Amino acid sequence: MRILGTDDAPHLIVNLELAEKLDDTELVAAIAHELAHLQNGHLLYTTALHYLNHSAVFFVRWIVQPAIMTLQAWSRRAEVTCDRASLLAVRDLDKTLAAMVRLELGVEKGSSFDPAEYLRTVPDPKKGIGRYAELFRSHPYVPKRVAALKLFAASELYARVLGQDPTGHPSLAEVDKQVADLISVI
Repeated sequence: MRILGTDDAPHLIVNLELAEKLDDTELVAAIAHELAHLQNGHLLYTTALHYLNHSAVFFVRWIVQPAIMTLQAWSRRAEVTCDRASLLAVRDLDKTLAAMVRLELGVEKGSSFDPAEYLRTVPDPKKGIGRYAELFRSHPYVPKRVAALKLFAASELYARVLGQDPTGHPSLAEVDKQVADLISVI
């Protein structure tokens, strides 16, 4: 699933095969995530990154690599923002995390893979080989995304959204600082 285009002409691209593998909650989470890119003004950058990644054969690859890496760093932060929107749409942390894991890891619906089991044993976000590959990816390492969304779910903002007392929950500024430290690649 991807959203590309411009603010005046956005296009939400839904792979039918992927959509059929998701349950209703997972589909809502995925669409909310993509629509958050539109809501937050990410279209120009996500579209530029998409075309640089997929059309770089028309350019000398080393010329566009600095632009690609800069956009990928921005994209990793944008993904965390859109994960939050997904949670706000679904309002269920476990279901949102399960959808994220299923989409990120490309797991088939009906397979023996259990997203809840993965989430119980999720690797340390600051350890593992996957975090190094992140430097060349547009999405954060999955354990980092999981940890970042859990931090947001504990925030006073999310408590207010759920109609709960925000007392004792960290402010969004505190959560953002923790998330920035968490998702840094180096």
